[in-house]
Amino acid sequence: MVSTLCVKVFLLCVFWTVTDGASSTAVTGRTGGSVRIRCEYDQRYDNHIKYFCKGVAPGCVDVIWTDSKQKQGRYSLLDNGVSFFLVTIAQLSDADEGVYQCAVDIPWAVDKYTEVYIKVTDGHSTISPTSHPAPSVATAPHPEASSSMPVVFPASAAPASSGPTGSAASSTGFYPVTAVRGRTGPKEGSSGFVHFHQVLSAIVALLVVLMVAIIILIILLCVKRDKSADSINLPASMEATSVSP
Repeated sequence: MVSTLCVKVFLLCVFWTVTDGASSTAVTGRTGGSVRIRCEYDQRYDNHIKYFCKGVAPGCVDVIWTDSKQKQGRYSLLDNGVSFFLVTIAQLSDADEGVYQCAVDIPWAVDKYTEVYIKVTDGHSTISPTSHPAPSVATAPHPEASSSMPVVFPASAAPASSGPTGSAASSTGFYPVTAVRGRTGPKEGSSGFVHFHQVLSAIVALLVVLMVAIIILIILLCVKRDKSADSINLPASMEATSVSP
C-alpha cells in the first residue's frame, strides 16, 4: 500500500513538471500582410518589462521590448499597463514563419513565456482554432483578466485612425510605451543574454533530475520496507501452521 502511494506521488510530480507553464497558440498570416498578437499576463506583472522574442524559450532572441521605442522596424509593441500587451508584425514574409515567445521579464528568476507559432501563407490571414481572438482592438481592457494565454488576431481587424499616433492610442485605450527601467539583461543580438538563459535552463533541468532521483529512491525504500515486513510475518505464519494438529 505504501509503495502504491509512492508511485502515485511520483507520477503526479512528473505530470506537474511536464505540464507546468505549457501554453501556446498559433496564428496564420498572408505574405505582405500583417498580424497582431495579444499577449496576456498576470496583473502582478503590470510594472514588469514585457518583450517579444523569436525562437524557443529561454534562448530566444529579442525582437522588441517595452523599454525600447514603440516601433522597431516592422515590429511594434503597445502595452496597456493592465493584463496584456499587443505586438504587431507588418509586411510578413516566409522568413517570419516560426516560433515566437510572449514574455515577461522576471528579475533574478526565470522569465514567464507563452509560445506563439506564426505561419505565413499566400492566402488571407486567418486565426487557428486554438487561439482566442478579441472582438475588437477598441474594446476597453479588463483589469480582472489574469490568464497568461495570448490572443492573436489579424491587424486588419483593428479600427483605422486618421489622426496621429497619440490620438490613435487614446481612442483604442492604449498608450505608447515609455522607458521606465532597463531590462535585467543584454538586448537583442547579445550572446551574453542567450548564454545566461542557457545556463539557467541547465540549472533548472538539473534540479528536475535531482527531484526525480530522490522520488525514485523513496519508492525503492518503500518497496524494501514492504518486503522486510513480509519476511517478518512469514515465520510466524509457518509456526502457527506447524502447531496445528
